[in-house]
Amino acid sequence: MRNKKAVLLLFFIIVALLSSGCIFSSLFNRRPVIESILDQIGKVGQEFIYQVIAYDPDNDELNYSLNEGPTGMQIESSTGLISWIPIEDQIGTFTVEVKVSDGNSFTVETFEITVEDVFLTSIEVSPANINVYVGNSNTITLVITHYDNGDSTDLALADCDYTSSNTNIATVNNNGLITGVSAGTAVITVTYTEGGITKSDTVSVTVEDISLTSIVVLPSTMSIYVGNSENITSITAHYNDGSSTSIGLGSAIYSSNNPGIASVNTNGLITGISVGTAVINVTYTEGGITKSDTVSVTVTQAPKVLTSISVLPSTMTIKKGQSETITSITAHYNNSPDANISLSACTYESNQANVTVNNGVISVSAICAANSAIITVSYTEGGVTKSDTVNVTITGGG
Repeated sequence: MRNKKAVLLLFFIIVALLSSGCIFSSLFNRRPVIESILDQIGKVGQEFIYQVIAYDPDNDELNYSLNEGPTGMQIESSTGLISWIPIEDQIGTFTVEVKVSDGNSFTVETFEITVEDVFLTSIEVSPANINVYVGNSNTITLVITHYDNGDSTDLALADCDYTSSNTNIATVNNNGLITGVSAGTAVITVTYTEGGITKSDTVSVTVEDISLTSIVVLPSTMSIYVGNSENITSITAHYNDGSSTSIGLGSAIYSSNNPGIASVNTNGLITGISVGTAVINVTYTEGGITKSDTVSVTVTQAPKVLTSISVLPSTMTIKKGQSETITSITAHYNNSPDANISLSACTYESNQANVTVNNGVISVSAICAANSAIITVSYTEGGVTKSDTVNVTITGGG
């Protein structure tokens, strides 16, 4: 009877455990898996960081912990991130045992970390000398750390601290950007701290005023006809910081070395006076500094251009069967005296068939209905043709 009660009690216990899931979770749970961790190296005063990689085949939530490790080493329980800053007393080799648990089972992984005695010995800043203009900026390009074991490494500029010996001369921001405030010299001190050790280096800064170095006048040469004018088109000022700017023509001063050949007004307008060459000197002053440039001017006589012709007489009365001769043809020019043209140098055209012209001789062979005719006289010179007319009245024969 007792055996039956014991069996029944055991049965009910098993049923209760099965219904609660405890046996299944224990029997069928799979342990977490940790990726292999190689042995590590740490340095005194430098933060050591290592990310433990693990996963659970059943997708259970994982918890990370350290079963063993040096003093001060920590691990994030939810992420597995190990962090530690070794101190001088911890030089040597330590065993680290990482435990990863899913709540029902766990896995451990062991590795060794060796702490080396490496100290920051100096930093080196480049460039050592910087020139900058007032209002402009230049930057430190490189900071290198040096260690007692011969190692070196490049630092991010933002990892350092910066101070200026004279902020009225030059300022510096937390990324090593140096800005010129006024002319003079200053020293920028760069400091970096690692493992409780601070080292410094300096940069010598020379700040210069921006000053005028030259001007360029365009055009640099001009060709002008007598009586004509041309204007200087631009004046550009150049400065010692490499910048340039256009200045107004009215801001400069002008002079001609030969005003009888070419003159110039206060706005850079150059006028040809007579045939020859002249040099226009242009000066500009800024900040007490005066710079000059020149324009070479050649003045020539404008080419002779035919503008019109005059035929005399302009009217004629001719009887049928008779002739009359044009007495003169005069050419007029833009910049030259008038000239007489030979009658044979012109061409002639009549609007009446009974009135003909030959070398300026106008002949009437018959009376037309209108009793008049128009003779057109044309002359060509230098590719330019000009014309004038003669009005002819026709009368009966004698």
